[in-house]
Parts: sequence; C-alpha cells; structure tokens
Amino acid sequence: MSDWANKLADVRKQEMEIERIDKEKILSDRRFVDARKDNKWVELRKATKDKVDELNSAMGNDDIKFEGAVDHNRFYIKVKKKGYFIEVQFIPSSNSLKTNGPTYSLAISDKEELYWRVGDGTFSNYQYSSSDLAETIVEEVFKKIR
Repeated sequence: MSDWANKLADVRKQEMEIERIDKEKILSDRRFVDARKDNKWVELRKATKDKVDELNSAMGNDDIKFEGAVDHNRFYIKVKKKGYFIEVQFIPSSNSLKTNGPTYSLAISDKEELYWRVGDGTFSNYQYSSSDLAETIVEEVFKKIR
C-alpha cells in the first residue's frame, strides 16, 4: 500500500480509538452515577427536611412543612398559610431533579464525586452539595412567606 493510503487509514484508526474511549467513558460515568444516585436522592431528601426543621426552629413556628410522597421519588415543601408549595421530583431514568423553578441534574466532579448542577451544566458550573441544594430549595419557599 502507498503512504497516502496508510496515512488516511491511520487517521481513521485514531478517530475510531477516540470514539471508543469516549463511549467507554460515557458508560463508566453512567455506571458510576447509577450506582450512587439513589443514595444522593435520599441524602437530598434528608438535608431538605433538616433545613425545613432548622428554619422553623429559628422562626419559632412551623409555617413551612416538608411532606414526603408515597412513591419516594418526590417531596413537597409547603407554606401552610399561603397555600404555596414546591414539588421536588427525582427522575431516576434521566438522573434529573425537577422543581417549580430550575431543573437540576447529577454530574461527576473532577474528584470523582457526585454533585447536583443546574440544568445540564451548560449555563452554570456551580456544584451543589445536597445540603447546598436543600438550602436553595427551602429559601425559595421562604420567600413566599415574607
């Protein structure tokens, strides 16, 4: 074969190897998230309930209420007197979290840790821990009682 054909074949082989490595990384990341997402969701539910309890304690009342749903893939934070609530729903198939406001998704940090991010991360690189995200969600509800 000529050098010309060999060079083109080498280019294509390199492209195919890069594609294979990328696919392996995607599958590895998916397995990493899948193995940890349920724990992350439970962690967020607990952190949110704790933040609601902490805020109610600081206010000296129980104007805000945390309610878990039967299906365990959602919970509600309600403002008793105003009828306002935020529904937070975890969608395991897409590793995303829907709220009345932004959608969040699970992602892997450079340190191989799972964190929450706004949307698909295109607009924000901010990494929310479950505790940080719980505070953000409870603050949205708090704004409705003022």
